[in-house]
Amino acid sequence: SKYFKMIWKELTNKDAEKAIIGGVFRGDVLMEFPKDSAYVASNKLTLKWKTENDSTEYFIFIKNIKTDQILKLATNGSEISVYKDQRFFEDGDEFQWTVLTSEFPNLKNAVFFDFKLISKNDYKTYSEAYSDLIQDLEALGLTDLEIENTICQTYGLCK
Repeated sequence: SKYFKMIWKELTNKDAEKAIIGGVFRGDVLMEFPKDSAYVASNKLTLKWKTENDSTEYFIFIKNIKTDQILKLATNGSEISVYKDQRFFEDGDEFQWTVLTSEFPNLKNAVFFDFKLISKNDYKTYSEAYSDLIQDLEALGLTDLEIENTICQTYGLCK
């Protein structure tokens, strides 16, 4: 009976503040950074997500689209850093990632965000497309770090 009560609570979503209409409720998307379809040029990849009040452990799944390998990590915080010096991560490879509160979920039903690892040279090449915007932001007095953060948050080109 506990199982059916849990299913009923999940289906009716009694704990939510807003009503969800027309669809199957699978929980909120927790991922925050890197955002979906981002290009990331960094040796240290930091994944960030929102936390839930009733969860103390989070499971991060990173899938290499090219090889279909999945890296599974667990933590109790709201971010984790991984480094590109592992065979799993290579410049030019595309990845999908998700954060879930279940250790053994059905990944076919999970929402994934895509990102691509790029080199520092590729970052410079891609950022040339935003040269006019960068000049405008510099004219407004923004620092280089603020400009990088703005381009990352708005256009998904991140260092």
